[in-house]
Amino acid sequence: MFEVVETTQDEILKAAKRLDFKEFEDSVVNQAAVACEADYIITRDFREGHFNTSDVPIISPADFLKLFNENEDIQ
Repeated sequence: MFEVVETTQDEILKAAKRLDFKEFEDSVVNQAAVACEADYIITRDFREGHFNTSDVPIISPADFLKLFNENEDIQ
């Protein structure tokens, strides 16, 4: 269900080139999520410019738990 993803130097460099993220760390999270084909990025950071251009949908922890509880058969 959950996976710890390591980032590579190539992914860090790709993230650094993305100027549409307000914070560098957000672009690294995005690149890691893309690399592992994540369904969601779970975050509380919905501020303008932070994950607006994410390649992976973002979801709040509360909304993820609701979704998880609705789909208890998720493995």
